[in-house]
Amino acid sequence: MKTGLNRRAAINNNDILRRVRYIFDYSDQVMLSIFKQGGYEGSKPELLTWLAREEESGYVLCEDENLVRFLNGLIIKNRGAKDEGIPEPELVLNNNLVLRKLKNSTKPTGRRFNCYM
Repeated sequence: MKTGLNRRAAINNNDILRRVRYIFDYSDQVMLSIFKQGGYEGSKPELLTWLAREEESGYVLCEDENLVRFLNGLIIKNRGAKDEGIPEPELVLNNNLVLRKLKNSTKPTGRRFNCYM
């Protein structure tokens, strides 16, 4: 019995990197600078393996720690660094953490919008 639902595979870390890159139209250099702001010194060849699709040659799964460092770097890029420095990546990565970090990276801060109030 068919239910009519089209089941899709779960999103992996590489999908998140590709989608963030596409949404914000980031170049390789910008992506690498975001990783650096998050505390990871990546290389362009390594980045390209993470941006490759699963069916392409050279595909390598992006580890949770690296995705968290990227998301932390995205927050720092868009909202500025905290006085404590670069945050340590969380040990457990789940959908809620990813969504929270994406939301925090795009959420306006009070200091940027004070001139409008």
